[in-house]
Amino acid sequence: MQNGLVYYYDPAQGTVFPEKSQQLTSADTSWNDQGEGGGVYVVTGEVTISDTIYLAGDVVLVLEDGCKLTCAGGIVVGGANLTITAPTKDGTGELHVTTRDNDAIAAIGGGNVYNGYRDEQFTGSITINGGVISADASNAGGAGIG
Repeated sequence: MQNGLVYYYDPAQGTVFPEKSQQLTSADTSWNDQGEGGGVYVVTGEVTISDTIYLAGDVVLVLEDGCKLTCAGGIVVGGANLTITAPTKDGTGELHVTTRDNDAIAAIGGGNVYNGYRDEQFTGSITINGGVISADASNAGGAGIG
């Protein structure tokens, strides 16, 4: 964000200036493309979200340089599409995602596994175009991203 103008990097489009966006807060645990930000969530400063985050639709997470977003309950992409990006391809914004014990989900992406069979509704996509990302679900036996 520069002078209040939100923009982010996309390798296919270069610099993208979305028409709408919204500031991410610690209360935002349902990210979707139907709200005031049109699916573009911007992180500035330090934000911690303790609950599991659920996505719907096409969501873009913009990690502003110098920010730190900590998600302690995982990010469930489900059938949504998540793009994690920064203002430039070398952005320094940080995203740290972990899961709670016994959640049996990937830190970013996956869903629950029932009786050894994958729940097929969880077939969304994850694209990372920028930022510094760490994802750890080892406490619950899950993948970091998947």
